[in-house]
Amino acid sequence: MKKFGKPEIELTKVFAAVTTAILLCICIWLFLNSQTAMLSEGYIDGVAKNNEYIVDLMAADIAVHASSENEAVGIIKNAPSSSVRYWFLLSSEELVFERSADTTAAIGRLNYSELEEYYVRQGGQNIDGYFNLIKSGEDFSAVVIKDSAYRSELISARFLVIGGEKYCVGTGVSQSFMLSSAKLGERIITLKIIALVLCAAVILLTASCAFANRKKTLKISVLQNDLASKNILVQGHGERLAAIESDGFEKSDDTPTGLYNKIFFDAVIKKLSARKTENVGIIYIRLTNLMTLNYEKGFAYTSQLIMDIADKVKSYATEKDICAHVSKNEYVMLKLNTTSDETRQTAKMLYDELRSSNPSVDIAAGSSFKSEDMTIEAALDAALAATPPVL
Repeated sequence: MKKFGKPEIELTKVFAAVTTAILLCICIWLFLNSQTAMLSEGYIDGVAKNNEYIVDLMAADIAVHASSENEAVGIIKNAPSSSVRYWFLLSSEELVFERSADTTAAIGRLNYSELEEYYVRQGGQNIDGYFNLIKSGEDFSAVVIKDSAYRSELISARFLVIGGEKYCVGTGVSQSFMLSSAKLGERIITLKIIALVLCAAVILLTASCAFANRKKTLKISVLQNDLASKNILVQGHGERLAAIESDGFEKSDDTPTGLYNKIFFDAVIKKLSARKTENVGIIYIRLTNLMTLNYEKGFAYTSQLIMDIADKVKSYATEKDICAHVSKNEYVMLKLNTTSDETRQTAKMLYDELRSSNPSVDIAAGSSFKSEDMTIEAALDAALAATPPVL
């Protein structure tokens, strides 16, 4: 099974956080839609009660004052109507009156089947259900679209008998007018806009926080890896220090230079000798005119010079090597797990840099490599013998 690294895991967490935020926003949006739909339905139900009351008044007026179809049409024509509210009258078989004289002239006297087809051609919806309610002969209120130009209408109808015949009188009012007159539509739209803005803000904030957390986690991971590698280096030198301290030495560093001191160096030589360690290179560096420089330029100058040389010696050492300041004017580098060529090359580069960095300084350098038939002490003596003495 493939194992995912830290970057992939953190990216997955970002994706999961953003996906969760999106799903949460979708749930909120669906809940908001359901609640606003219920609010609209509740308001329309309230308007339907008022509509039914108006139709009841019209039906009572017709029942009292009309004894024929024409008289009923005359009463309906005189009833208040507008672009958002209209009246209609149906007999048991056909349309008698709807909306206005012009509309009635166009579709009047169409039977139910013809009228249904006409409404469908006009973009009507729920027409079948509307005519089923009419044919049932029971009073009703329903939301229907007769004409796509007028959109949804709330229709309330009452059945009554005129001159021995059954008729249906009703009124239709625009649903959009009802919602706009109560400013319910505006409030719903405003509420949805606010919800969309908040959802977008939540998603963006979640994504921003998730990416920021991913960046922080990856940075911490890099720092931890860097710290781990440094701990390995510190542990290696710590083991060397522990080995020396176990032999009774309390201090292993040379304070002015930051290198190891002669006590530490001698103890390391003993340990390497006892373990018969192979592949050890030794580089000896000697400042041959230290006394002359001290006399000519003073103690402060030579003290700084000793530290500068120590810094250059350290700059050529790897993390496996051990650098020591073994006397006032002598330095030694032990190169572990190395080769003879690498030892000679390092010694030459170090010598050349020390010579070129300060023309007033006389530097002597020598190196050796512990072969299989040579002891570490013999290799050390060979490096000392290769280093010119102080003049």
